[in-house]
Amino acid sequence: MGLILCENRQAVHPLFIPDMGLRVFSLEELCYVIYNYPLIAMDGLVNQRLMSFLRDDLRIGLQIVNLERSMSEWPDHDDVLLSILGFSDYYSSVEIEDFRARIHEIRKTSRYEFYRMKGDLLFELGQYGKAITYYEKSLFVSKDQTADDIYFYRVCRNMGSTYANLYQLDEAYLSYMKAYEYKKDEEVKKQIYFLARLQDDIEKKELYLKAVEGQSIAEWDNEFEEIMHSSDDDASLDEINELRSLDAVKRRKSIETILNRWKRKYRNML
Repeated sequence: MGLILCENRQAVHPLFIPDMGLRVFSLEELCYVIYNYPLIAMDGLVNQRLMSFLRDDLRIGLQIVNLERSMSEWPDHDDVLLSILGFSDYYSSVEIEDFRARIHEIRKTSRYEFYRMKGDLLFELGQYGKAITYYEKSLFVSKDQTADDIYFYRVCRNMGSTYANLYQLDEAYLSYMKAYEYKKDEEVKKQIYFLARLQDDIEKKELYLKAVEGQSIAEWDNEFEEIMHSSDDDASLDEINELRSLDAVKRRKSIETILNRWKRKYRNML
């Protein structure tokens, strides 16, 4: 992910936002991230590194004193985020009040629901490894909180799709199976069938297929084939045959390129 926004003052040392794999170079870019991704801004963005970035790299002076005081006095740091938005003319007062209302609603959610929401966001951003971390956190529901089967179904299904995007087929299979225990959804079985089509290990392939026994898979077969042959950049038979003439290093890199194309196709199925 990258941002290209107009701002006269550019930082020599950008602020790195780990959850997004993104570096921001200006106040305008920082405000864009805060306003459009409150789940990320509210969860660890406000720290001493941010203060140093504003003071030393963007040279925002006197306001930093108040920001650091707010950071130490208020654990949720929402006032800090609102103040930063106010430093720039990028957002109007009406938009800033809208942001205040949005983060207020988010603060009303349970912690486990917050983690689920953040996992969904990270999945959308393609940060699959980080999404898994938050999905795992979202499954730990304390005794004084309640979550129904639909909630756990949704988290486990999304974990399955996330693992599949990482091409970790065994973990994806287990997550989909857990999701199916919570809700007998045919869509989950279709995803398991797609995993079976991609699985090279014969025993594991048979295990996956056993989970979809009794299902009518003809339509799924057609969908799988359409997606796998939908792109002009498919690895042709000639391309695969050419791999035999390459040395080991070049052959390994070429195989990795072909596999990555197939993985991108698989993601279109989710």
